[in-house]
Amino acid sequence: MNENFVQSVYAIGDANWDALVALNSMPEEEKQIVTDVTWVPGGEAQNTARKLYELGANVKLIAAIGNDELGDQLVEISPFAEFTRFKERKTGLTIAFTFKDGSRSFITDRGANELLSWDQVNKTDLEKSKFVFKGGYWHNKKFREDGGDKKLFKIAKDLGKTTGLNLGWNYEGWDDGKRDKLLDILENVDYLFLNEEEAKDLANTDSLGRAVDYLADYTTLIVHVGEEGCLFKSKQLEASVPVEPVIPENPVGAGDAFNAGFILELLKTNDPIKACKYGNIIGRNHVSKPPVNYMGGRLLNGAIP
Repeated sequence: MNENFVQSVYAIGDANWDALVALNSMPEEEKQIVTDVTWVPGGEAQNTARKLYELGANVKLIAAIGNDELGDQLVEISPFAEFTRFKERKTGLTIAFTFKDGSRSFITDRGANELLSWDQVNKTDLEKSKFVFKGGYWHNKKFREDGGDKKLFKIAKDLGKTTGLNLGWNYEGWDDGKRDKLLDILENVDYLFLNEEEAKDLANTDSLGRAVDYLADYTTLIVHVGEEGCLFKSKQLEASVPVEPVIPENPVGAGDAFNAGFILELLKTNDPIKACKYGNIIGRNHVSKPPVNYMGGRLLNGAIP
């Protein structure tokens, strides 16, 4: 048995394909450039679940995909996943532009991710799990608008489970009470994973320090701060956990890889600072290696991982 094996993680959220486009800079208008496009499985929830699976965790992913070829290929390479397939929507797709300094820009078609619903959640799986993780908060529109996140974390906490939410960037804006709705959900979230821009955006401030002080009244924060590692902030403890520097080869999904490492180590040791350190290691390893290229779901050599 893998020494990292743990029982068990229940992951709910987004699953799509990422088309990674490596650029020196964005092309000017009416200009064309040539570069490689690398296809990899993507989505916050899927990335985290896939990395947990690779690390030896007993993980189950719940997600929505299209009834199309891209969906077929995700099913083929995802033995840890239970997908609901929708004929009326295609599998989600993100075009990710990556630059030499490690920065990124994204264009996303949410596809079937918008149709993830509470009906796909299995309470028996919740009861068997130790950690309940939600990714794709903004991509899973139906789940979010129907109150699925609040219900998920309330039931999980009533069952005594450890819970985590990866926030992601709010590209919809904070109108219609979205901020208050999210802060209310955090009552039953043990760990909120987000980057520094997402933290400042949620707290409505330009200061990361003020953001983490404000948000720590609601939940424990794990803030991804890029090459500086991560920032841990709870009501009782604040710690900056550094990471060894690395030349970025694959910045897309680094935060999700970190989250998987954090969850795995937390379940093994119940020590969040050790979990931050291990999350840094897993995130660093992800960033330091070029992405594995899938061609329509298969590796270039035709093998399925």
